[in-house]
Amino acid sequence: MPRSVTSVRAHLRRHLAGEGRRMQDLAPVWSCTKHNVYDLFYEDRPLSPNHIDLAAQFLGLNDFDTNELRLLGAREAGWRIDTTFLLEHKA
Repeated sequence: MPRSVTSVRAHLRRHLAGEGRRMQDLAPVWSCTKHNVYDLFYEDRPLSPNHIDLAAQFLGLNDFDTNELRLLGAREAGWRIDTTFLLEHKA
């Protein structure tokens, strides 16, 4: 993803577009109406981890992309995560 794409929602939009899908295709996956999907994409609160995991599973994302979405979601929710502790450093 380009560096300009900084939110979970922006990443999901790009993944959906890349797969030829639309936001409303997430409605059955998230067990809600199409209107609720749009509401979730355009409101200020962070997406829940469950929404992120279900969307990643629906899109068939690999572990790297899924974890990137999870990390962005946690940061949007206010978690202070230092990525230096997540990466393995070889000395």
